[in-house]
Amino acid sequence: MFLELFAKVKDTALDLNSIRWRDIIAENILEIVFVVILVPILAFMGKFLLRWTIIPLFKCTIFPLGKLLARSEFKRLTTELAEKTKELEDKEIALEVKDKELIEREKEFREKGKELAATEKELESIKDERRTMQYDLDRAHSDLATARREIQTGASSETLKLAEKELELLRYRFEELTKAHGKQKEETESYRKSCDETQEQLSRFENATTDIWRQPVSVNGFELPPYISPGSRPTRTRFVTFLNLKGGVGKTTIASNLGAAYASGVCGSPLRVLLVDLDFQGTLSNCCVDTNLLIEKRRNGSISARLLDFNGNQEGLIDRLITPTTQDGCQLDVIIGADELELVERKCYAQQVLQTCETRFFHRDLFHRPGIFNRYDLVLFDCPPRMTASTVNAILASDHVVVPSGLAPYDVHAVPRTVAWVSMLGDMHHCSMSVLLNRTFWKEGSINRLTNEETRNFNELIGALQVVDGVGSSDLILENTLPKNAQISKSLLENQLYGGESSGKEIFRDLATELMERIQDE
Repeated sequence: MFLELFAKVKDTALDLNSIRWRDIIAENILEIVFVVILVPILAFMGKFLLRWTIIPLFKCTIFPLGKLLARSEFKRLTTELAEKTKELEDKEIALEVKDKELIEREKEFREKGKELAATEKELESIKDERRTMQYDLDRAHSDLATARREIQTGASSETLKLAEKELELLRYRFEELTKAHGKQKEETESYRKSCDETQEQLSRFENATTDIWRQPVSVNGFELPPYISPGSRPTRTRFVTFLNLKGGVGKTTIASNLGAAYASGVCGSPLRVLLVDLDFQGTLSNCCVDTNLLIEKRRNGSISARLLDFNGNQEGLIDRLITPTTQDGCQLDVIIGADELELVERKCYAQQVLQTCETRFFHRDLFHRPGIFNRYDLVLFDCPPRMTASTVNAILASDHVVVPSGLAPYDVHAVPRTVAWVSMLGDMHHCSMSVLLNRTFWKEGSINRLTNEETRNFNELIGALQVVDGVGSSDLILENTLPKNAQISKSLLENQLYGGESSGKEIFRDLATELMERIQDE
């Protein structure tokens, strides 16, 4: 209709006085009025729909979706940043240790260089003296020849005797000087060899990484302590390590409370349990031992650092280190941790780098003995969130490694890294592994009862473990979890073990039973 009207207007001269133009307007007056009224109405309706319908709908759907995607990406980037920061901190710590050792070695190298220079100077002095003696010897020979000629010509025999005595003295001095020169030459060669060895040690420190713990045994004369398998032991003693390379996941809380639960008979008969605190912070020791006794033990050196630095005196060592806990009515002992452990571990790291001593099997040598088998049913090692000498020793002495973890994104990402590190120890370790989920929000404590967010992180953990470990994740993750419980955290702050109380045993019972079945079946 509008197109026809436009065509008529186009074909007609645009003259308002023309009869033809007025006829066209008269014939199409309804259409013209319709267009004039309809266009503003449509414009108003479009503006109304845009303002009150389309824009609010966009704000309610597209904006939240964009925010959700942005939060997810931010969360992922934050997680990656935390992991990179943790790796950087570990590398910085290792670098600081290497820098300190390098500075000490450089000082030693400079001192030996000074000694070598002094020795070379002394050697040159001896050479000059020898040349002087050689000159005197040649002159004595000449004097002797002169004396003999004088005798032949009738000179006195006294002159000849005097010349022979002087010649004998010069020969003696020349022999002594030759011996001194030989001895000094040997010392010089020894210093040069020592400098070469020092330079080689400096090079090892510069290239050292955490891979030193995974290297095969290469120390000459070292006899590897035997790993006594569970089936070959006279009792059912088991060794378990609690480890996660991320801090704050509840390793110490779980190790101490599970130890108290086992010692108080959570699985039937009470077990004889020994807790070994391998973290120099000593949190486990603080919550298990009376304060006065703890101070006394640390003052006299009865601490876990002695397990790495016992100076060859192994007889009765563990008996001297064992400390009773505050848990009444059961046998729950502890070997306490202290700050000195950090220094001893640095020493072990240096010895391992320089291959002057094999430091990875001290715990196996000390704990795999009849005295421990007959005294304890369960030995639990509480490790720091770092791959230290104590951590490696605990793994290589254990039958089982438990990796506690929460279901927060940061916690989940650390589990496969820990599992992979233990697996890389290869044939040196003989332990299986389990992943224990801690602080779940579902009160019944089962992986079938997780919240939606925990389920998403749990599925991510399963996928990561399948890639890292190469086996089904169901072989690693325990069915029972440890639910979030305020009383557990409160009792730890009050230096008490909630797992040994009646209400605490109910929380730990299913988890402790499942873990014990897995440990004893090996």
